[in-house]
Amino acid sequence: MTRVGRWRCTGGVVCILLLAAACNRTPVAVRAERLAPLPRGEVRYVAVLPFEAAPEVGADPFEPGQEVRGEAPATTIHRAVTDAMLVLPGWKVTDDLVVGEAIRKLFGTIRPVGPEEAAQVGRLLGVDGVLYGIVRRFETRVGAEYAAQRPALVDFEVALTLFPAGEAVWRAEFVEQQRPLSEDLSNLFGFVRARGRWLRAGELASIGAGQVVGEMHHALYGGAATPIPAREW
Repeated sequence: MTRVGRWRCTGGVVCILLLAAACNRTPVAVRAERLAPLPRGEVRYVAVLPFEAAPEVGADPFEPGQEVRGEAPATTIHRAVTDAMLVLPGWKVTDDLVVGEAIRKLFGTIRPVGPEEAAQVGRLLGVDGVLYGIVRRFETRVGAEYAAQRPALVDFEVALTLFPAGEAVWRAEFVEQQRPLSEDLSNLFGFVRARGRWLRAGELASIGAGQVVGEMHHALYGGAATPIPAREW
């Protein structure tokens, strides 16, 4: 095969892959699970509680070229989840200041809460549900957006408690790290969507928050389901 022929062949393969990627929906890196029957369309008021961070989150030493964190990872993901919820219909999200004041009233200080404490906060607020979560991993990108030595990695889990039962009825986990196309060609659409960039951890968290919130919204209100790929977790 001539050099021109090889280029034509390679270009054709790339075009086919790009076309296939454009025809597919954004890959979803969420595993969602219903823990109890969910009422369709009945949840109106939801409070998003402060997220907890696992002890190892943020404990790694700073590396040259690593992106600088402007805030705590738990704060970043809490804000991303809240922002994603605010643009969807059906529920009303309780203001963070109101949530913080309820936690302060119950526990003396604003802090992350566990399942039992989350139920106490929800009952005090008089909401239909509370969403709380934990950040398990939050590794920032090392290197530039077009030449990363280590891509960002984000792993967080959320749980939804509904009232009056006060028990968790739904949970979801988002785990994702960009991988080079040489290792995972199925990630082609992700790189096209990111314009060939290596995303910052905050950008990856925003994508994850949107996917998690979309799954929760579908579970509570129906509509078009977001496909969840089969994968090992």
